[in-house]
Amino acid sequence: MNILLIEKGEESFLSSDRRYSHIKSVLRLSVGDRFKIGEINGRRGWAEILSLDDERMTFTSSFESIIDKSYPLDLIVAQVRPISMKRILRDSASIGIRRLILSISELGERSYSQSHLYKEEGYRNLILDGAMQAGKTNLTEVLFPKSLEEAIEMSEGERILLDKEGAISLSKADLSGKSVTLSIGPERGWTAREQEAFIKSGFKRMSLGERILRTETAVVFSSSLALSRMGLLK
Repeated sequence: MNILLIEKGEESFLSSDRRYSHIKSVLRLSVGDRFKIGEINGRRGWAEILSLDDERMTFTSSFESIIDKSYPLDLIVAQVRPISMKRILRDSASIGIRRLILSISELGERSYSQSHLYKEEGYRNLILDGAMQAGKTNLTEVLFPKSLEEAIEMSEGERILLDKEGAISLSKADLSGKSVTLSIGPERGWTAREQEAFIKSGFKRMSLGERILRTETAVVFSSSLALSRMGLLK
């Protein structure tokens, strides 16, 4: 963790809190020491430990005026195995994705959507982990459309359907100054009907190359390429 995120007004951690464990066991801090802190979707700053015992830690905080913002990049991602989706959630937050739109797909396993992971109490800690790893306060918004059509309606800006048959490489796309939505299918791909729905809604086919990637790999790879072409990676 490169920053610890708190709710606005939070001033203590119980010993059962993983942030308490990180401060005591990993950072090995004590009373009077300081650590980086941030309000969720708010300001960054510093906290000073006021008291620390076996049950609770209390601290006082001071904040800067800087508020972190996500990149104007959204992902429509087909729901995949929970073990893979855990990586996608954490990595998306670390990268700075604005919205993660998790859609059911025709070739995906329907039971995935019933996983505890797809409830807020299941995925929130992963999003928090990703943001704290990045040292940022902004959280990726996670959305659960009831259908692919609803997912498509949520899309904004330059819309891109990632497909190995795409004539244009994402690495050569002109995305400077644009808001972008990338569509990433399951490992078996979107069906012909699903692809047609994307194209009819204005999505452009673009390629990541000839290799078939795992969905979780495609998320990181395509996001990096898109942000580079958007001129946002310095």
